[in-house]
Amino acid sequence: MESTQSTENYSPELPSDKFDPSSVKELQIPGKLVDRGYKPLEYDPGLPIINRSLVRVKPGIVMKFPFHAWWLLNLDEIESEWGKTEVTWAKKKFYREKVVFEERLQPHPRIVEFLGIVDLHHGILLKEVSNGDLQEYVKNHGDQVNMNLRLKWRSQAAEAIEYIHRNSVRHHDLRPHNFLLDAGPNNELDLILCDFGCAALDDEEWPTCGPWTGYFYSHGSPTSEHQDLFGLGSVFYFIMTGNRPYEELVAFDPDGIDGENMVMELIHPKNEWPSLDGIVCSSVMLHCWNRAYADAKSLIVDQDKCFEVFKAQAGGL
Repeated sequence: MESTQSTENYSPELPSDKFDPSSVKELQIPGKLVDRGYKPLEYDPGLPIINRSLVRVKPGIVMKFPFHAWWLLNLDEIESEWGKTEVTWAKKKFYREKVVFEERLQPHPRIVEFLGIVDLHHGILLKEVSNGDLQEYVKNHGDQVNMNLRLKWRSQAAEAIEYIHRNSVRHHDLRPHNFLLDAGPNNELDLILCDFGCAALDDEEWPTCGPWTGYFYSHGSPTSEHQDLFGLGSVFYFIMTGNRPYEELVAFDPDGIDGENMVMELIHPKNEWPSLDGIVCSSVMLHCWNRAYADAKSLIVDQDKCFEVFKAQAGGL
């Protein structure tokens, strides 16, 4: 799943608090199907494209749009079952995210700012962030990120999960691509959660879409909350190391399949984890992976205590 924000270093103009989607003339441009080598054809909303699922509507405002326009496609005319599945999931993800933003989550500093729905494009309007997603930022600028900022990001990521769980939303696609970075007070980057197309609500079973290997646990029957907390532990690992768990096994596998299978074998049946030597408060990650936390709130309490001890020993950060 693609990130829901730009990965470029961009200083957006803040949108109005009373933004009206119909006030942006460009949103009335009808979209079309385009052939970029994908089957079924992809959707082009006719606006400046940032990436495969995102366009810029105006400075400071972006629209997340479906890969496949189910309202322009006839499932009966799509030959492959894979194509039919892709179109069906595009529709389900849009309506799921619409419900999450409109009915479940209120404005919150750790959640991407929702600005409205564009019915013409079946698009979701969002406030654009300044520094793209966590995955790309750490890969490109990791050597510039100090320990204090890494620990702050871990706290903010946990805060985001505690908030959505409190509102009976489980993300189910936790990975660095789905955490964004935006300039906060003093221009220090803050972490923000996005992309709720795979979210589960209340007591329903998990959707079939989900994160990469290393960010989810498939062995046994973990609760929905534990799936998110497992992914959160792997996000913490990425924040501290710049890698996902066992990334080296996948990096040297051209096709990715054998490497992914090796990671699955290590994590799921064997409960073996990458080395945590030298990582600050690594016990928190281990507890996430071992499903030792009852909920996100208990994780936050444990992590905050660990950070306090570390900072005291380090003479303050």
